[in-house]
Amino acid sequence: MFKDEYKSTISIRIDAYSKDLWIRTIKEDRTEHILRMLEDIMYRFDTSIGYIRSKMGKEFKSKDYVNFLCKNNIKLEYELQYEHCKNGEVERVIRTIRNLITKLH
Repeated sequence: MFKDEYKSTISIRIDAYSKDLWIRTIKEDRTEHILRMLEDIMYRFDTSIGYIRSKMGKEFKSKDYVNFLCKNNIKLEYELQYEHCKNGEVERVIRTIRNLITKLH
């Protein structure tokens, strides 16, 4: 997730196998918004999520978030701070989106 200069939060999800990309704007990077987005992905695409790697922000460590993942049998791995090499795909997508936003405005 990252915030553009207009302070909207953009959440990015990449499927590790198919390389499908989901990009959503959410009001804030709060747990309830993230959970709503995950539910939307699972419902719209009639798919389950097996594994999530996320940053260590408080919204990803909350009790509600962890309970949602457990309830849906989703494994969770936290990205280590300053170890972006494991999240290279997402980092590249973020850079591309930032460049597009900059060019559009």
